[in-house]
Amino acid sequence: YTFLSVSTKCTQNYLVRRKHTCTHTDTETKTVYFMWCVYLQEWEKLNYDIHTLCYAKREVRSRWKKILLQLGYQREVDALLCVNTQSWYSPDQEHLSRATELLKQLLDHTSLFPPGTGHQNRYLHVMDRLVSLDSAEDFIRLSVTERQSHLRESL
Repeated sequence: YTFLSVSTKCTQNYLVRRKHTCTHTDTETKTVYFMWCVYLQEWEKLNYDIHTLCYAKREVRSRWKKILLQLGYQREVDALLCVNTQSWYSPDQEHLSRATELLKQLLDHTSLFPPGTGHQNRYLHVMDRLVSLDSAEDFIRLSVTERQSHLRESL
């Protein structure tokens, strides 16, 4: 938050310098200062939210990667998790509906997704790939086992 403290100091210095000009009024200064403070607070909140979402995204990817490595996808793990605008779902609706069902099971019965992250389409695509590789059920089984071991450790 160094930027915020520097920006606030710069704003205060600007307002003090501007106070000595003949076109300046005290009301204008207070209004500008108030608006700047509100802007900084909103920016700080937005920055925190972005940081939190990025951390959650990295955490989810790390959890998925760990389980894929346990399944034996050492060389393919990054390719399996790579989803971009050129990625496509299989034209077979059976795979997509099965992938959707399995992803819902993951959301309901595992801790792969931190609370509040909700359903993520990127992982629907990954689950679709796992269904086509006949590894989806094994992935679910390892995910549930992982959650149970974490619950036992926390007790």
